[in-house]
Order: sequence, then C-alpha cells, then structure tokens
Amino acid sequence: MSSLVTALGQVSSNKSGLKELSKVKDTDDAAKILSKWSMELRIMDVHERQWVKKVLPCMIEGGNLHKWSLAYQPSMDINGLIYDVDDPKYIYNWTWDQLVKSLSTTGMWKRPDLQKNINAIHSAKCEEDADGPRIQQYIDKFKIDYQLVSAQRLYHIVPPEAAAYCLFNGLPQYFKEHMNRRTAPGPYQNVRTDMESLLLEINMTMQDSSCAGEMASKGRRAMGVATEIKKPHPQGVDRRDHSTSERLATTLQSRAVPTQLPR
Repeated sequence: MSSLVTALGQVSSNKSGLKELSKVKDTDDAAKILSKWSMELRIMDVHERQWVKKVLPCMIEGGNLHKWSLAYQPSMDINGLIYDVDDPKYIYNWTWDQLVKSLSTTGMWKRPDLQKNINAIHSAKCEEDADGPRIQQYIDKFKIDYQLVSAQRLYHIVPPEAAAYCLFNGLPQYFKEHMNRRTAPGPYQNVRTDMESLLLEINMTMQDSSCAGEMASKGRRAMGVATEIKKPHPQGVDRRDHSTSERLATTLQSRAVPTQLPR
C-alpha cells in the first residue's frame, strides 16, 4: 500500500496572516480536526516533517485528544530529562502519516462512508484552470479517500494501479501536458499505474519553471476574478439596481403629463 497521507486541507500561501493553530480539547471527529490542522499548517507554510510537533501543543490538557497522546509520550527521570528522546515510538518523532493512522483506530475517528470514498476515487476530477494550491488540494483529497479504502483492504475494488490511473486522469489537461513532456510518446503516455512514482513525478513537474509559471498565472487570474466579483460599484450602488432605477426613471418620464397645455 502506498504511504499514508495527510488529512485533507486547502493549500495556500501564507498571505492570510495566520499566526497560530486552532486549539482543540475534545472531539468525536479526529479526521475533521486533522483536516483543519493540515489546512492551517499549509497556509503557514510549515514543512510536513514538523506537523506533528506543531499540533501536539494544540491538544488542550484534560481533553480526549491530549489524554490519548499521553500514551505515546516519552518517560522522564526525576530531573525532568527525557529517556531515549529519539525513539521512533514516541509521538514527537512520528510522521504525519503515523498520526493519521494511529488516530484512525480510535473511538475519535468516525466510520468512513466507503461507498462515497470509492465513488470519489473513480470520479476524481480537478478543475481545469486549477493553480498549484488547488491541484495539491485535489491530490490531498484523493489520497485520503484512497487511504480509507485501502485501510479496509478493498484492493479488489480499487487496486493500487487503478488508483494511480484515476489520480493522474483527473489532473488538469495543461498539467498532464507538462508531465508528458518527460515521457516517450506512445499508447502509455497518458497512463500511470504506480502511485509512488506518480506522486514523485507530480512533485517534479510542479517544480519545473515552465509549469510553475503557468500555475502561477492561473492563480493570479483566479485572484483577479475574485477581486472583481467583490469590488463594490461606485457610490455603493449595485449595478443591477442602478440600471433598473435608470430604466424606471426613463419610463416614468416618458409617461409624465405635460405641466403646460399647448395654446
């Protein structure tokens, strides 16, 4: 099975000014909390290797998340020194994938809707004009759906090869064209069947200057559209209301009775 994945989260640059992660005490939906933290960590541009260390202080003492984490905390001597600080079994040294996998076996993890996850894999589709962050969001969403299906060993329904194909097939066409610049022409140019190799290829393509430039251009275009939609009409009047008012005034003026009768 391919490596476990980060919880779904929206990828974004750190232009939002987000300074700290959300604090959580009790939860009955750990997947939702991980998704929220994942989103915030990406916004803050924190490297994934540091994610577990960043979220541990956000588990409020006394809550079920914090109590759960205590079982994986290292022991200390009478002087407060930690034994075997680099031991991989301690939660401080976990990867994000390990955190997701461990929490998924607890009562804080809601049972997945496998039919929904399977359908999401087979019908996966990223927006055609998606920029880098939105492509990464699509990949994150796909991977967590695949993780939940794989955890139930439903390989006969979604084989790893089929999952890799679906992920690649759902990418924007322009992005796949950048990927295919590195592959030999032929019947298998638009087919990918190895998830690990595919994720590596996607990462390399995102770092390619030509592709990165096109992704940035789409991001600027999307930002410009969003700004235009939010831009208020001069004098705070809605365009539609303004034009309607003008038409109404013209109609009333044409129907007005002359104030002076002709001689």
